Amino acid sequence: MGRSKSALEIDVVEDVGGLTDISDEWTALASVSGASQFSLPSFAIPWWNNMGRGELRVVTVRRKHQLVGLMPVHERNYKVGRNGVASVLRWLGHGLGVVGQMLVDPATDQAKVATAVWDALAEACSPRVALQLTEYRVGDAGLHALRHSTAWDPFLELRSTVPVVKVDDIATILAGTSRRSLRQTLSTAERDLEAGGHRFEFETVETNDHFRRVLPEIDTLFDLAEQHQPKMHMLRGDLRPMTLASIEQSLGSKHTLISILRVDGQPIAFDLSIVVNGTAYGFIRRHGPAGRDFSPGHLLMRHNLIDAHERGVDTFDLGLGFDSYKRRWATDWYDAVAITGGRAGQRTRGRATALGIDAFHQARSRLPSQAQRITGA
Repeated sequence: MGRSKSALEIDVVEDVGGLTDISDEWTALASVSGASQFSLPSFAIPWWNNMGRGELRVVTVRRKHQLVGLMPVHERNYKVGRNGVASVLRWLGHGLGVVGQMLVDPATDQAKVATAVWDALAEACSPRVALQLTEYRVGDAGLHALRHSTAWDPFLELRSTVPVVKVDDIATILAGTSRRSLRQTLSTAERDLEAGGHRFEFETVETNDHFRRVLPEIDTLFDLAEQHQPKMHMLRGDLRPMTLASIEQSLGSKHTLISILRVDGQPIAFDLSIVVNGTAYGFIRRHGPAGRDFSPGHLLMRHNLIDAHERGVDTFDLGLGFDSYKRRWATDWYDAVAITGGRAGQRTRGRATALGIDAFHQARSRLPSQAQRITGA
């Protein structure tokens, strides 16, 4: 559906064909708006095709036919009781550690575009829809417009800090007393590899053909890593087709950096980052148990930062979570909030709906492990 507001052309895309039609414009807008990899069509469309449920509510804003604003969200319905329905508004990619944001061209009137987006969402969504945008990066025009919106009544909870590395030459990054322990870790790893007569090398994957050739080795590495330390296996089950489609599209558009650390020819660590507007966003990182004594994550991070500096990348985003290894490398950080609430006057009800659905999913996710303990499996 389309509408006009003060020379802005506003539309809500509700079918995946419409998203595919605007994917090139969408990518171009993401590249100038400072959006993360989660806001790229190469991530959002494969996620929707393979894991999405509900109805698309992707708002687009054009000025003189040029795409200047986009909000990549969907509406999901849940049954409540016998006849009730609860609706929530979420990012495309919900559940995969998304830090999302509205895409707005900095060369336009950002406040005006962002306000138009929230107004269009209020009109397109169910009257009692609840906000569940987790996480949302602090500081963009969309968040400011939401806080002043007359159509929405949000609740913002500061819940996450995202560490980043300001990319410079590696000597500068590792300089100073605060990096002494990290320097020692790297030198010890190299010394131990040399003492053991091991050969280590880094492999950069830049094409889909190259990725397909190494995929069997990456599969094995991920399987071993999951057996040793279970996390989210991005290359198994329902996540596999989404992940592979996203990687293929990102490699095709030259947005992807893939690095493999090999010891004696065998891969022991893998890293995939998506580059948008001068920032490399860490997407998937795993290392197997065989090489853990050689600090593979730190060796690969140093290599990635050297490579990023040579490619003109200015920031390396380490993603949600302040794990120990991220703290050792981080030079800065930014905040992300969880947004709940609802339409105007429905803040409390909307927040309760979002939190209730979260609690339900958390309880359900624990059931298999409880059953295993009962049966001794």
